[in-house]
Amino acid sequence: MRLVFDVNTNPGLAGNRNEDSFIADPDLGFFMVADGIGGQQGGGEASRTAALTIHNRLLRSHATIQEYKESPSVANRQKIMGLMRLSVLEANERIHKLSWLRKDTQRMGTTLTGLLISGSTVFVFHVGDSRLYLIRNNRAEQLTVDDSLFSHLKNSGRLNDQQTQSFPLKNIITKAVGLKSKIEPLIFDFKLFPSDKLLLSTDGLHNFFKEDDLVNIINNNEPHDVLTALTSRALDAGGDDDMTGIAISMAGRNNASAVREGDIAPNHPVFNDLTFGEKVRLLSACDRMEFSSGQKIFSQGQSGDGFYIVLRGKVRIQRNNSVVAVFDTGEGFGELSLIYPSTRLVDAVAVEFTQLIRFGSELLLKILDEHKALGVKLLWSLVHILRMRLLDTKDQLALLRAIVGKEVLEQPELFGADIEKED
Repeated sequence: MRLVFDVNTNPGLAGNRNEDSFIADPDLGFFMVADGIGGQQGGGEASRTAALTIHNRLLRSHATIQEYKESPSVANRQKIMGLMRLSVLEANERIHKLSWLRKDTQRMGTTLTGLLISGSTVFVFHVGDSRLYLIRNNRAEQLTVDDSLFSHLKNSGRLNDQQTQSFPLKNIITKAVGLKSKIEPLIFDFKLFPSDKLLLSTDGLHNFFKEDDLVNIINNNEPHDVLTALTSRALDAGGDDDMTGIAISMAGRNNASAVREGDIAPNHPVFNDLTFGEKVRLLSACDRMEFSSGQKIFSQGQSGDGFYIVLRGKVRIQRNNSVVAVFDTGEGFGELSLIYPSTRLVDAVAVEFTQLIRFGSELLLKILDEHKALGVKLLWSLVHILRMRLLDTKDQLALLRAIVGKEVLEQPELFGADIEKED
């Protein structure tokens, strides 16, 4: 796979010192943008420190990255996810110490959004209000969530449409690397399609575009001209803040190297009301599991509170060795146990080598606590599934009653002749 990318950074019309930083390393498959906070000197140092710290950490971990590319197992995926998190934590610790050692600057920090492309997988880390967009099927999807006051109020349903348009404090961020001694970045991964395009951007750039604008500009320009076009449009609109972006396109990919069906985020009814970004982040937070052919996933009598999705392979559901159902790649089972944990009445067995996602009730409770809008969407989907199951059961019972009633009416009178003889 060959990556084609375009990058540009600009101080904006204000002409102040540019506090943004970026890394573009196509050989490693690593790209990131960072927007410094804390005055011209401190903000610039913070963003540069974050970029260099994370880049150097990944360079030292080249063997781990290569191992995943050669064998994308659940265990190797977890190593990369851990590596991304530790890289951000290392940058946070370094900037936080610099901030306290430096007496000539106010407390400094930085936003950052970056990605590592390994094979057909994109691993993402994110803190702050820089963004990652995915352009797929002529649509732009913001995959990251802004760590900002505006985003928090909007996503929790505390702002109506009118308030959203006129909210005056959209630039206040709630999380940044280096401002506090502890931080927890957003880490997730997703699979690339052959025609996907990606955009990393700081707020000075993306604040001037709606999703449709991004699609039109990115799709109607050559890959090496995308950032020139975006920057020019932002400057024409009066952009006076630092603006940085990296546009990435995949080239030289054919059908043989396209993503397998099992790598596509499942289209199960549980996820019907979720945006693609919400689905990607949710599935990344779920447990990943691998089973060999014939291995049991769970057994009759075990307590269960997990919803399983088949990423790759096939699962047989059986009761007393009788097959009840078979679930193939992209399908899921056990979703109602998320809201009503109970004892398993069946066995689940891997028919072949199988990779699964497990969405447990503990994760659902965490989402309801921390991401209420997303939690409500999931609960509504589960209620709808339960309603459809009850209606289906009602129809089956009605049919059964009709069949049983007909059999009773048609039942022949037994031993009638013998009774008459006795009389």
